[in-house]
Amino acid sequence: RMHKYHNKNTIFVKKAKIIVSNLKRTLAFYTNILGLTLVKEEAGAAQLGTNGKDVLLVLEEIKSAKPAVNILGLYHFALLLKERSSFAQFLKHLADAGYPITGLSDHGISEAVYLEDPDGNGIEVSVDRHG
Repeated sequence: RMHKYHNKNTIFVKKAKIIVSNLKRTLAFYTNILGLTLVKEEAGAAQLGTNGKDVLLVLEEIKSAKPAVNILGLYHFALLLKERSSFAQFLKHLADAGYPITGLSDHGISEAVYLEDPDGNGIEVSVDRHG
């Protein structure tokens, strides 16, 4: 039996901050497509999470921001789901929404789907295969 790859000894980034060019458009993506919830919104910034209080992602609007394509910086950030059934539901949600993915991967220990937000920021959504 394989042990879970992500466990209590795994170090996780607790919060990421990304720059976006259009907060309203990007906020719609992260809530409607990715399923995050708005924790707090203020002038030019939004804080997102999954439980209404813990912030996982901060979006900061800079209208002149260039798309994250062929530049140095963040390759992608990853969100780890707890259950394979949640991963399957997420894949169905993407298909139903007609949202394009940039890749799928089976790492042996985990499965992942890759997509981009409206500014080209890369996102990995993954789940451990064994628990």
